[in-house]
Amino acid sequence: MGQTNVAVTRTDTTSYFTNTSAIGNTNVVVTRADLVNGNVRTTDITVISTAAFGATGATGATGATGATGATGATGATGPTGLTGATGATGATGAAATIAVGTVSAGTAAVINSGTSAAAVLDFTLQTGATGSTGATGATGATGATGPTGPTGPTGATGPTGATGSIGLTGATGPTGATGAAATIAVGTVTAGTAAVTNVGTSSAAIFDFALQTGATGATGATGSTGATGAQGIQGIQGATGATGATGATGVEGGTTTLTTKGDILTRSASALARQAVGTNGYFLKADSTQTTGLIWATIPSVSILDDVGDVTITSAASGQVLQWNGSAWVNATVSSDVMTDTRNAALILMDIGA
Repeated sequence: MGQTNVAVTRTDTTSYFTNTSAIGNTNVVVTRADLVNGNVRTTDITVISTAAFGATGATGATGATGATGATGATGATGPTGLTGATGATGATGAAATIAVGTVSAGTAAVINSGTSAAAVLDFTLQTGATGSTGATGATGATGATGPTGPTGPTGATGPTGATGSIGLTGATGPTGATGAAATIAVGTVTAGTAAVTNVGTSSAAIFDFALQTGATGATGATGSTGATGAQGIQGIQGATGATGATGATGVEGGTTTLTTKGDILTRSASALARQAVGTNGYFLKADSTQTTGLIWATIPSVSILDDVGDVTITSAASGQVLQWNGSAWVNATVSSDVMTDTRNAALILMDIGA
């Protein structure tokens, strides 16, 4: 198969070149829809468009020596030759190599898709939420020339040479030195666009990681209120506070207003007042013309009932009472409110005095 230049266009506008086989000498444009940098590892390639070959690239490095051809058929035994010289020391074994394969988005993982002696590490980096598009940066300087392409495939085995006469077997050469083991170390780990870069060599790799930070998640809901804690112990007795200020003087309760035995505490229209003790035998009577609305008054004189002739009964009826009308005792109907009917005054006073 011939060598083919394949241009791969990604959605982030990054282009790169790689090698593939089984296509022929044709320029093929392959469009990818993921965010992966690396070699195109598929034989199913859709040709979107073709174009003429570009200028011939620089000559690649010389390929490794092809494998030794198969041993020819054994010839006739020749005469015994002279003992051959000791063979040269074998070449030093090849050092193991390490290379970065694919870098993709997903659950974080690192997988060796090569071998233990030629490791190819495929990285899967967990990508955070896409941030807002930053401002367009200034155009960078032209990058350095890319590395030399990979070694070409081993050439086909050459035809078997003519059988020479067989000499004596030479002494076995000493075993070559053991090749150095490859090493891997972690370099820097920074925040930014997801990437893994080998800043060491293929036999002493140092990987620098750039991890893309996701957006900060929304604040979680407030948790439920915890159970009420046990009541604390009783605090110590505080010091006695200072004596408070003396309160305002209360309303006078009569100790000042009342001065004499028998005085009565009453009220005028606006303040407490003293109703002085009355004359012996007087009774307290309501009188709105007085300052306190009260006055001591004499008991009205009433004829003493000591004879039937002192009473004049006229058409007596059930429920009537004996009443003094101012000049004589007569039968009369009691008012619905005997306390406000002045006609009953003599009767009431008489009952009180009885």
